[in-house]
Amino acid sequence: MAHDASIAAGATVLFNCQVIGLDQNALPVRLWMADGQEYTADLIIAADGIKSKIRQIIYPDRAVEPVPTPECIFQSQVPLHILKSDDRVAPYLEPNTTHGTLVMDYGLPPVQGDINASWTMPGDPDELRDMFKAFPLPQRAYLEHARKCTKWRIAIAAEIPKWIGKSSRVILSAMPTTSAGMLLIKPKFTILADTSLRQREEDHNP
Repeated sequence: MAHDASIAAGATVLFNCQVIGLDQNALPVRLWMADGQEYTADLIIAADGIKSKIRQIIYPDRAVEPVPTPECIFQSQVPLHILKSDDRVAPYLEPNTTHGTLVMDYGLPPVQGDINASWTMPGDPDELRDMFKAFPLPQRAYLEHARKCTKWRIAIAAEIPKWIGKSSRVILSAMPTTSAGMLLIKPKFTILADTSLRQREEDHNP
């Protein structure tokens, strides 16, 4: 997991840290937390999601609230041993087996729910089964085993002038949509880390 790998690499991982203040013009940059703690850094990557608090701090005079779309994503999980015991699904779990289906429908009504509430809302497995009732047998069989699911509301970030702070030492998340941010930001972190390492090596060369 990312948490374990980060700890093994020497990083400090903190949870439930709410940012309430930021001085992006200070050197190093300063952050204040709701619990009274203060942190400093040469560079801050504000990958705090579609409802970013740091984005609002950087642009206090702009409306930066996320803009909801009429789309949503369903997610469900079924224990592997249950799927392996179902002959209708088990063949899809064999090594070197590939399969994929993309379904897009832009005619769905807006998803209900408070834009300021959690993006993850309880879903209805029966609704999923009805949506996929015309799909091939393996997909329908999988959904027969789904006992619960969650529904993720999709939103996009409000338009802002640029994705870095005034001092260029605070970088906002470069993926302005929900759901895919974590997947796509990993290679960006890798590139940034490699670039920073190369620059550090150049700075230390005589």
